Amino acid sequence: MLCQFTFKNYKSYKDETILDMQAVSSQGFEHSLLPDGNKQEMLPVAAIYGPNAGGKSNVLDALKCLHSLVVFPILLFRGQTTAQAVNCVPFLFDEKTPDEPTEFEIFFIPDAEFEYRYQISVQKGKIVEENLYRRKLAPNSRIS
Repeated sequence: MLCQFTFKNYKSYKDETILDMQAVSSQGFEHSLLPDGNKQEMLPVAAIYGPNAGGKSNVLDALKCLHSLVVFPILLFRGQTTAQAVNCVPFLFDEKTPDEPTEFEIFFIPDAEFEYRYQISVQKGKIVEENLYRRKLAPNSRIS
């Protein structure tokens, strides 16, 4: 289950942007929240809204870019694709950001036993930094 997606320096987004699926305390919709097995509840759906040309599609494009960075090398290695990898375009309306890395981070819980945090930084088509963290979930711990 996706808990949080963060990206920076991607297309129309210069600064860090976070799509957070962790529910806040609210009354009236508790029955629709998804438990993560660790006493934290997640939203089952998110809406992205804003004006035309406000960058809504770029949030999804950022997620697609992260997906491509992870999956494309595997498919290429297996010989299952001849397509080109998605190009991660940095924020271009600034003098410094085109030379800075584009950063992605995803936080997810695939089961009730572990949580994972994956980070990758890409600059001019090359992976600059990549990290994967795994943490065993304690029965009464809270995700932070």
